[in-house]
Amino acid sequence: MLAPVEVGGVRIGLATLHNEEDLARKDLRAGEDVIVLRAGDVIPQVVSRRRTWPSTSVVPRGHTRRRHCPFCNTRTIKPQDGVFTKCPNPVCPARLWQLLKHFRLARSDGHRRLGEKQVALLQEHQLVETAGDFYRLTAEELVGLEGFAELSVKNLLQAIEASKERPFARVLFALGIERSVR
Repeated sequence: MLAPVEVGGVRIGLATLHNEEDLARKDLRAGEDVIVLRAGDVIPQVVSRRRTWPSTSVVPRGHTRRRHCPFCNTRTIKPQDGVFTKCPNPVCPARLWQLLKHFRLARSDGHRRLGEKQVALLQEHQLVETAGDFYRLTAEELVGLEGFAELSVKNLLQAIEASKERPFARVLFALGIERSVR
């Protein structure tokens, strides 16, 4: 989070730091001035720091110093050659939500009909726990849920049905199977 500043005609208050290595490389600290540019004239990017006073280390948002998942409290891991710290709990609700979100984006054109909030709602109502559950949804289960009127349900179910015709390579990608590096 940044103190709002105008960059290239746009007021910016948030910028993404992609990973812990980015924080370490830029040697960023909480409470210091930073230099911000718009990468590709679009995305706010913290380029470097400008030290003005002693400060403490920046902790990535969503992580505690003890490195536990904020959703299921499982100890997180960071693969030796990896960039991201991850929750290894296969039934962590947040991890499942991310996988379900990825599946609906990568598998079909259903992402136009099914947003992140709807995926969370379906998960909350225990209608989807795995990617395969999208294919078991029925109109009766969906109609009446917040954001699901008859026409939107019909369009969503048609998009899900059409996704069955996508190439198998998209299915594998959509499942989010991580490659094991050895």
